Amino acid sequence: MSNPHWLLADTTARLDGPPLAAEVDLHKPQYGLHHLSWLGMGVPSDEPRLMLGVGDPAYSPDERHEPALAESYARGDDLVATYPQTEARPYRMQAYWRICPRPAGVIFQVELQVSLNTSLLDTSPTVAVVSCLDAGPCVQVEASVGSFHIVRPDGADWSLVHMIHPVDQTHPTAIALPPGGVELRTPLFGKFLEKGVILRARARAALLKRQGDDAAALALYEEFRHAPLPLTT
Repeated sequence: MSNPHWLLADTTARLDGPPLAAEVDLHKPQYGLHHLSWLGMGVPSDEPRLMLGVGDPAYSPDERHEPALAESYARGDDLVATYPQTEARPYRMQAYWRICPRPAGVIFQVELQVSLNTSLLDTSPTVAVVSCLDAGPCVQVEASVGSFHIVRPDGADWSLVHMIHPVDQTHPTAIALPPGGVELRTPLFGKFLEKGVILRARARAALLKRQGDDAAALALYEEFRHAPLPLTT
């Protein structure tokens, strides 16, 4: 089964091909993948709202928050954006969205790798990874190592899985209920970052067919848990 690929026009990246269309505004990484629609499946384009946004933990998806963009590129399944260190943001951040293979029962799967480094001698940066979609039951599933969340939007035949790699689960995921929706927000890092050192963390989001989503989600999480870090340039 083939995957969609990224097409980059200026600072807007779009997915090219089924089963899902989406956009990433690289000036607004906190919105992650948004404007999603299931091609040919008749699912409204505003469901879910966003997947795997990343940014300052204090931001709200409804607030203006536009970090400077140093460079970006799209190559096949990979979309990479780099944001320079500034006085207000004392670290350099790279966000790397990668479209993942789709095993049976999986509609779409994307991984976000976040990398931070700094020129300062004393800093402890934190960023947050966020997925937000329309309201429905949200459950935390305990795995053999770590845990993940499944959201089952009301009236839909699909579910969303929000996963943080267990090595990076140093902070709990907060579940908020903004009007008409569910928001999953996970802080990353927050520990001392030494000058010259690169910190990395990984998250994944997947859309699954609702029937049998428990077993499919657990299998995805275990595969994610054992997956090596992808190489980046």
